[in-house]
Amino acid sequence: MNGKIFIGDVSFETREKLEKCRQDSIEYWDDDEFYFVHDEISSELSNECNFYPISHCGGIFIIENDRI
Repeated sequence: MNGKIFIGDVSFETREKLEKCRQDSIEYWDDDEFYFVHDEISSELSNECNFYPISHCGGIFIIENDRI
């Protein structure tokens, strides 16, 4: 069975983009929050993981696995 998991959240393609957003929004930034970074997460997943940015600080992860 083929399957997909969709995750939409505050997230970034790279750590550099996260840091730029953090600096640009420092007065609103929540250092206690965890922010997804595609480059870091996709290397940990054995599944196919794609990232689609939808704003400067948000995106959608689509994780595909033929066993889901």
